[in-house]
Amino acid sequence: MTMQRLTTETEAEEFLSQPGLALIFKHSTRCNISHEALSEVQAFSAKAPAARIGLILVVEDRPVSNSLTSRLDLPHQSPQAILIAEGAPVWSASHWEITSDSLAKAWSHQGGSPPSDRGAANGPKSSGIG
Repeated sequence: MTMQRLTTETEAEEFLSQPGLALIFKHSTRCNISHEALSEVQAFSAKAPAARIGLILVVEDRPVSNSLTSRLDLPHQSPQAILIAEGAPVWSASHWEITSDSLAKAWSHQGGSPPSDRGAANGPKSSGIG
């Protein structure tokens, strides 16, 4: 599945309200670290094509990013990957913690179908929520 860009608060709320697991990636188009993290999210997406992934551009769509921060009760970070289960955050990572491998491990840990192993990247461990 390709990433779904979320440009309005309504789109973000609809995305969050869908059942099951989903990943939201908050991306800054002005940050080199964020571009590296985006590559990792894309690599995860290629290994887990059924994963629902929402993309928020934090500069271009600031109201959506701010709304999400409030709605999920998480501090804003960019880049930021947030794993959502049944509309609530269950895991997040930011900056260099966002790797294809950390995303795959978090996804599988939450009961998602394990991504196929096509050269998973090694990277630092990500922190959980809760």
